Amino acid sequence: MKKKGWVIAGIILIILVLAFVIYFKFSPSPSFKITPDYPINLNLVSGAEARTSIKITNNEKEPHNFKIGGLNEIASLSETEFSLEPKESKEIKIIFNNPQNISNVYFANLIVTNTNFRKEIPVLLTFRESASLFSIIQKPIPKYFEVYPGGKLGVDIGVFGLGGKDYSKEVKASYELLSPEESIFYSEENLIIGNEYHFSKVFDIDSELSYGKYVLVTSMEYNGIKSISSYLFEIKPKQNEFFLDKSNLLILVFFGFVILIVVLFIYFIKSRDELLLALRKQQSRELAKNIELITAVQKRVPAKKEKLEKAKKKVVAKIKKRQEKQIKELSRLKKKGIKKDKIKTQLEKWKKQGYAFPEIKEEIPEKNINKQIAKWKRKGFDISALS
Repeated sequence: MKKKGWVIAGIILIILVLAFVIYFKFSPSPSFKITPDYPINLNLVSGAEARTSIKITNNEKEPHNFKIGGLNEIASLSETEFSLEPKESKEIKIIFNNPQNISNVYFANLIVTNTNFRKEIPVLLTFRESASLFSIIQKPIPKYFEVYPGGKLGVDIGVFGLGGKDYSKEVKASYELLSPEESIFYSEENLIIGNEYHFSKVFDIDSELSYGKYVLVTSMEYNGIKSISSYLFEIKPKQNEFFLDKSNLLILVFFGFVILIVVLFIYFIKSRDELLLALRKQQSRELAKNIELITAVQKRVPAKKEKLEKAKKKVVAKIKKRQEKQIKELSRLKKKGIKKDKIKTQLEKWKKQGYAFPEIKEEIPEKNINKQIAKWKRKGFDISALS
């Protein structure tokens, strides 16, 4: 590879390093890790107890004090305040207990903090009465997969009777949107439901709502018995707002650098090999035309076919040797930094020399060759510019 190539490769490497430095320096790096880091989502019978655990790891190079809270009276934790040495981990056991013997939904954030960082893990507990009459299933409507402030939330709701008699019942249906802090909206309606009932609901999302996790609670109440279902979803920026978010903009800048590197690399490879590919293509056509000429002479002079076959092998060997020298010379010119236009002029010169058939004229009498060339010319071939 010539010096220019090494310079370009060096520039690409520097850009890549800078991109990584910028990305990791300015991206918020969590000082601790929670495992698992996804929402805790449990379905329980009212009055039942549930146990789970999380592991907290200190990612920093110094000790830190940690605090855990946010779940109030619904949960008890094995520890709420503790200290961790660098890279040390601690498992925190959590016991969920709902003293109410009714269907209800509890939604809050488990909040873990240290001096430098705060992380929230959504906790969704859905408590159902053991005597529930219906099973309720909520699925997002594909059209409303993207939920954003000022947009809409759409769900398909299926209601299935649990072992009761198959007759229609008038039930009170309610819909409530919850954030970890409060109830956002609540609405009710009466429905006539048989053993199986399917319908869709679309709700307007307030344009002032913050990004984050939310829960849609749907319940069906009949004769004082409530059946309940919860659907956890996330409100995110609208697609065209994604690019305005600072953290997303940082990611885009990083990947912009990566794309630039790829484009430069492709351009470098393309420009480096363009002249070589052009020469090889030219040489391939030249060799094919030489062989075609000898074959044509063989047909014109069948008595010397065997002798011409030997001559053909010598000609092919000589042409290949000359073409190897051309490739080496091309490499030398590129290393010297000769301009592309001048190298193209040299390629054109080699092209004309090749179509003068010097190797054939050394091995086969020119009179036979000239007759065939004259025949080609009569058919409209211009040998001096043949390509």
